[in-house]
Amino acid sequence: MPGARIIHMQRDALDTCYSVFKSLIFGAHSYSYNLEELADYYQSYRAHMQHWREAFPGQILDVSYEDLVRDADAQAGRMLDFCGLEFEQGMLE
Repeated sequence: MPGARIIHMQRDALDTCYSVFKSLIFGAHSYSYNLEELADYYQSYRAHMQHWREAFPGQILDVSYEDLVRDADAQAGRMLDFCGLEFEQGMLE
């Protein structure tokens, strides 16, 4: 995907892991039922994202979920700029 722009939405680690742990998804994601396995899985995810950032510099924009909730206008602007898109009325509605 040469030239692709990827928006990586991330949330606080504790919030993410708690959300996964409390969600019962029967028959899938067995790591999510064990806190140690879940922590290992999350660390693996972080390492993978770092790999992709290094492999594709400038093509991945990290956006904090908390920042998006706090200031949606500014974060939407960052994402649009990153993707080379113009703001259009109604995007934030």
